[in-house]
Amino acid sequence: MSPIAINQRQLETLSQLLIAGGHHSVSELLQASLERLVSSWPAQAGALLYVTPYGETVTLAHGPLDDEARSLVEQARQGFARRDDGSEPIVGSYSLDDDQDLIELPLQSGGQGVGLLHLVVSAQDAGREGAAPIDEDLLVLLVRAIGGEADKIAMLRRAERDLRELHLLYEIGQSLAVNLDLASLLNDIKQRAPRVVGAERCSIFILD
Repeated sequence: MSPIAINQRQLETLSQLLIAGGHHSVSELLQASLERLVSSWPAQAGALLYVTPYGETVTLAHGPLDDEARSLVEQARQGFARRDDGSEPIVGSYSLDDDQDLIELPLQSGGQGVGLLHLVVSAQDAGREGAAPIDEDLLVLLVRAIGGEADKIAMLRRAERDLRELHLLYEIGQSLAVNLDLASLLNDIKQRAPRVVGAERCSIFILD
């Protein structure tokens, strides 16, 4: 893998992206980050993999990826799934053809790998005058902020969901304590229980 070249404007754009807030969901943050990176790098396309602290996987793509790029991205993702948590992050690029490279950047949070970012860039653009080699450690530090932000949003949304579930369970407990009419009580449970587990509807079977 060849070293990555990047100019100061790209660094500033990336830094602005990583400190931008206001995203209310993990997918929203990651999609906005990916689209901004593709448009400002500049890159022809990009793909992103993120694994939440709860094991949920988010995969996104922006722009056209040819068969070779998709194959390399899939191989990298399979390798990421088999990774050792203590392994060092890899930053580098793979040659797609005479004009394009696939840049691979790790997403990190709390010192652990949480995903991968791939960008299809023009080798001609990357090698233009004014581009200079960048310290790989610095680039990892900048990009892993996306993983850290995604982790914070994922944990916040999970905490909010848990709080809602606890509140609904409390309401059901209150109904059990004050409602003495069986039919009314069961109907109340049927209405509230799906909201606790995220179901569309529920049914209750009672064997006397």
